[in-house]
Amino acid sequence: MAFIAACVGASLLAWLSPFLYVQLVFDPQAFAAGEVWRPCTAAFVHASPAHLVLNCVAAWTLGRKLEPLLGSRRLLGLSLAGVLASSAAVAWLSTGATGFSGVLLAWVGACVPFGRQLGLDLGKTLLLNVVVSFLPGVSLAAHLGGFLAGVPLGTAHRESKWAPVMVVMVGVSAVALVLRVLITG
Repeated sequence: MAFIAACVGASLLAWLSPFLYVQLVFDPQAFAAGEVWRPCTAAFVHASPAHLVLNCVAAWTLGRKLEPLLGSRRLLGLSLAGVLASSAAVAWLSTGATGFSGVLLAWVGACVPFGRQLGLDLGKTLLLNVVVSFLPGVSLAAHLGGFLAGVPLGTAHRESKWAPVMVVMVGVSAVALVLRVLITG
């Protein structure tokens, strides 16, 4: 998957250059100061090799099931919504984040309406993600934001109402980011 290649490439470059790493992670204050690329770049940069491997394995496992159901374009749209929603949640509730897990939780959320159709044990998947979300160094805010974007988009796909829900999810997330910038000045 292209997502995995992008994560590996961005993480390796960032680890080789600490300056680059600092420029790519999501920092709400830097975003508020005009560094608007950070929500997108932070999704691809990971804090450690273990963080990268865990997210890549999850992306491979879940992506192979979700992409045939949604199609490549909708998976990309879902991922964009996950990036924006997880970054908005981090901007409001946390001090920063790195990694693809906000997007992965959007993917998990999109799986909820399909249950067994995807051959996933969603109960175990959700329980595992709840436990992981409370571990030190893991962004509960990013996980929550991504998941909350994914569930309505999965439902919209099932109900054939993808476009209006996608516009609303991306719009709400973008507005939340802009409001955070305006409030923090």
